[in-house]
Amino acid sequence: MSTQPEIELLNEYNIYFIADKAIGEASEDKLQRESNVSLSFDYLRSTDQQDYCVLYIDIEIYAPGFASSLYRCEFGVWGPFSTITNNNILFIIIDKSFEQAEVCFNQLCNDNGIEDIPTFILQDADYEKIIEGIIQEVPIREKTWEGNRELHLTEGGFFTMGKKTALFIQGTFVVMDQLFMLNSNVNRLHNRHMFFEQTGLDLSRYNTLRIYCNSISKSDIRLSFYQIIYLFLLVDCAAQILLSPMLNTLEPELNRYGLNAENAREYLKVASDIRGQLNHELTDAETIIDLLNKSYDWPALMQ
Repeated sequence: MSTQPEIELLNEYNIYFIADKAIGEASEDKLQRESNVSLSFDYLRSTDQQDYCVLYIDIEIYAPGFASSLYRCEFGVWGPFSTITNNNILFIIIDKSFEQAEVCFNQLCNDNGIEDIPTFILQDADYEKIIEGIIQEVPIREKTWEGNRELHLTEGGFFTMGKKTALFIQGTFVVMDQLFMLNSNVNRLHNRHMFFEQTGLDLSRYNTLRIYCNSISKSDIRLSFYQIIYLFLLVDCAAQILLSPMLNTLEPELNRYGLNAENAREYLKVASDIRGQLNHELTDAETIIDLLNKSYDWPALMQ
């Protein structure tokens, strides 16, 4: 007798919310010109439990003249792995994610005195398109995962709680969040596209890594070699930006998030030291990582 897969909403994250009536009006803000809802996803298979995985759904709402936000719902899914490509299961998960994201968006708009908020409605055709996209993407990601199995299963770094470690980890994401999501004075959509195109990362997987790494403030963290590669690509970008003229644009917001001039200098020193340790370990292990061996001119690619 078959059993129905079980779905549980495990966690919700308000990844960002910008209340700014000027959004979409300034020529610098090129995220979108029209109201828009977009969805991205990520998933993690359990290494301890058979027939279980975690599915992340990120809903980004963009309303020029009102606000923009990105909301994540994290679901536990019990059942065969094929469950996450089941039409009915995906419909339930996406519908719940959109509902939660819209409630949060409306509440935060109200809290910030933003009135006459646009209504966002997903039509049946929208659900079908989203579900089809996920179903097509999962096998591609599985093939990529298998091709990098050793990197996924090998520990690449163990970070203990501490002031310098927290600065290194959290400082990286403070800078990258500005480039990708938070700062309307830069071309966020372009910056995402350029970084993700160069590295193979995407926004949802970026946020999965970001949320886990930022938990360093509460506990030690272990990263796979695969995660370390992407963390150091992000570190490389953040460090280059802090040393470029683009810092002038980001500096007011970086200060607000605690990365002032003094902390930025310390960040650059710590990042250089830790990257040196990684290079030494890679040399000893005779490991060549193509993405880390390439040179990137991130300030030239970012806008």
